[in-house]
Amino acid sequence: MRVPRPVALLLAFALAASGAPLEAQVPAQVPAQAPAQASATVTVRGVAFDSLRVQRLRGALLSLERTGQTAISDDSGRFQFDGVAPGAHTLLMQHDALDSLGIAVVRRDFTVTDGRETVRIAVPSIETLWWRTCGRTRVPSDSGFVFGAVRDARTGDPVPGARLFITWSEIEYDRQRGVRQDLLGGELRTASDGSYTACGLPIGMMLELRLAADGYATLGIDVPLAAPGVLRQDLFVRARGDSLLTGTVRGVVRGLDGAPVARAGVARPGDAQLLTDAAGRFVMPGVPIGTTALDVRSIGSAPFTVHLRVAADDTVDVVLGLRRLSVLQEVRVAATSLVVQRFVNELAERRALGIATIVDSTAVSRRGTIVGALSNAAHLWVNNRGRIFIGPQGVDPCAPRVWIDRRQLDDELVQDELKAVSVENIGAIEVYQQSTMIPQEFWGRGPHPCAVIVIWTKRMFP
Repeated sequence: MRVPRPVALLLAFALAASGAPLEAQVPAQVPAQAPAQASATVTVRGVAFDSLRVQRLRGALLSLERTGQTAISDDSGRFQFDGVAPGAHTLLMQHDALDSLGIAVVRRDFTVTDGRETVRIAVPSIETLWWRTCGRTRVPSDSGFVFGAVRDARTGDPVPGARLFITWSEIEYDRQRGVRQDLLGGELRTASDGSYTACGLPIGMMLELRLAADGYATLGIDVPLAAPGVLRQDLFVRARGDSLLTGTVRGVVRGLDGAPVARAGVARPGDAQLLTDAAGRFVMPGVPIGTTALDVRSIGSAPFTVHLRVAADDTVDVVLGLRRLSVLQEVRVAATSLVVQRFVNELAERRALGIATIVDSTAVSRRGTIVGALSNAAHLWVNNRGRIFIGPQGVDPCAPRVWIDRRQLDDELVQDELKAVSVENIGAIEVYQQSTMIPQEFWGRGPHPCAVIVIWTKRMFP
């Protein structure tokens, strides 16, 4: 069994978690020579870059502080200002990518000479952000950090001294001991301004954030820490005396082409699902104030979750853009039987509909175990008796029905059956987390299942 690595949870005041604007300063560019004619004006050209994601930055708002001129970076990150007088200038950049980091603006001091030089301005790199937040230590390739502020849902005041538990599950499986779940993580307390920072968290895992503070209701959300490993997550917690205060969430769901999507499902965890109308709209009244999660699902698109702040007697307007469904590598079929051909076609059809989470053989082999791969892709967890469940831990857990190559497993034999399956023999796994999305062929014996896991071995593939 792999020994879990230690995790350091560090308190820090970083990246404007208190809400105060933060400016990222870029070193000044020293000109090679002074301008020949101070009175002439030139065209200044530049490139905006996202060092965090290593790509050109599209749609950034650029402005010259001295003249008030503005420009928007194009698809290649390029921008320009016409009629700029030579001399010292300050370039300002704003973008949603900066807002998500708690950075109000990036500044770049530079000197205009003859206009031939390209001005470069960038979102800070992961190294810069890590050094500012977690100290000048080496940036781990597999770790990141989460930061933010905890505030009162009604007043917006900081909540100091709140206890924040950040945990994640790592599931191991071997033939001798069966399924075992390790709960890793730790606890920290918010600073006097309500800010918090947790460093050394694993990239690619689903993190559970659970908040407890005197006089406040408990709050819990699940957030993925995706690469490159920087996540800002502010938390608005409801005071116990404000338990009856509610607001409304109103929005529209749009597809990849920007068109409204009808009959998309929108729901808070544990609540009944709302379906969007023909114009892609939905209205969700009576939502408790504070940070709330919205799960969004639509056939043919990847499911996702967004977190919103709901204020008392107010309406939150949101536009939810569907996300592209991850597609497995193309399966080529040649000189195979009609049975195998039909299986491949049916799997491809279900994948295209987007009604299931698909885990391919590469993901399984990378995690080393079947349950390890599913723990991240489908939020799978294991109780103290080794029983597998899907979804949030606690109230009304869902024990999924499990199939291997069209054969339904008996619930009490799931662990033993999984022991007999080698990771190297797994071709693909389908996970149906919504009972309404489960194809009838996988209902099997017994009542309608709440969730289904379908494991396909490589012998099913040509």
